[in-house]
Amino acid sequence: SYSASLDLRPAFPEALCNFGCLLRVQGKSDAAIEFLEKAVALKPDFVIALSALALALHDCNRAVDAASIVKRAIQIDPSCSDLYRNLGQIIRSLPAGTEDETLALTRKALVLRADSHAGLASIQEILIESSVPRLTRLTAF
Repeated sequence: SYSASLDLRPAFPEALCNFGCLLRVQGKSDAAIEFLEKAVALKPDFVIALSALALALHDCNRAVDAASIVKRAIQIDPSCSDLYRNLGQIIRSLPAGTEDETLALTRKALVLRADSHAGLASIQEILIESSVPRLTRLTAF
């Protein structure tokens, strides 16, 4: 178990990240943040941990912090398509976030990884929920 792994080696960033991700999936994002922050502190360029931390922060209504973390991860690995999609979803939840920004980031994710079902689903969701007129929606992508 992750708990046992962490007892044996508390400074193991991969185990900290995995345990944090497990907690988040279980709906315990508050608890996940602690483990994910430790993983990032031990390994600052750990893109998976940064992405997971951003998602956990977003779950806890800390979208501004989450966006900052994802932007940092993108600087480390600009070829990771999931980061752009995640940033788009986070920005969309901000009061100043727009569908245009979200679409642009999701498009970037799809350019990097055209087979991304999550990216296509994100665009579909944005277009369905947005207040953009129907004709514009049809030509948006």
